[in-house]
Amino acid sequence: MSQVDLAAKAGVSQSLISSIEKGAIRPERMRLETLLGLMKALRWSPEEFEEAVGVKLPILEQLKMRETEEQILRDHALPVKTHIIPIVDAGAGLPSWTDTGEQIEVVLPEISGYDRRDLFAVRVRGDSMEPTLSEGDIVLFVRDGEPESGKIVAVHVPDDGLIVKRLQRVGDAWLLVSDNPAHPPRELEDGERIFGVAKAVVRRV
Repeated sequence: MSQVDLAAKAGVSQSLISSIEKGAIRPERMRLETLLGLMKALRWSPEEFEEAVGVKLPILEQLKMRETEEQILRDHALPVKTHIIPIVDAGAGLPSWTDTGEQIEVVLPEISGYDRRDLFAVRVRGDSMEPTLSEGDIVLFVRDGEPESGKIVAVHVPDDGLIVKRLQRVGDAWLLVSDNPAHPPRELEDGERIFGVAKAVVRRV
């Protein structure tokens, strides 16, 4: 490879390549960006580069440590993807998955793996779920998720739309409980449907 070709591939000047070849500039004194450019142009790994120049470079040791740390993070990171899901106010009707209503874009590990039509969001209104949920908080739900005692759920109440409550099992009955003790619990009535189970909260700031 000529000096001109190497300089072009490494993103440096030809005079720098010439100085390196003459020994006027030693690898120990190069900037990391220059070393990375040369390694990429020569298709060398840090180990191959050190072997070729015959010297251990502390700056490349730092690079290898960083690459190892980044690989560990990639190997253990939770998969995430962007979801654009419908959002409705508590007390409003059911969400629409037709792109005609209000939507929210979220990237959260808690909802990765779910299809868009499995998800919807409800904006909290009132203080019935204080201190857990506050006015304006947006709760993300999995549609038709498995209801369990103690979980926060979105319940569709005919004529009243969706309400957000905590589900509690007492004997054979399901109770809809407000975290705010000022609001008394009540039984889940016939015709009311648990429409989704909470997975995450987007808190307003």
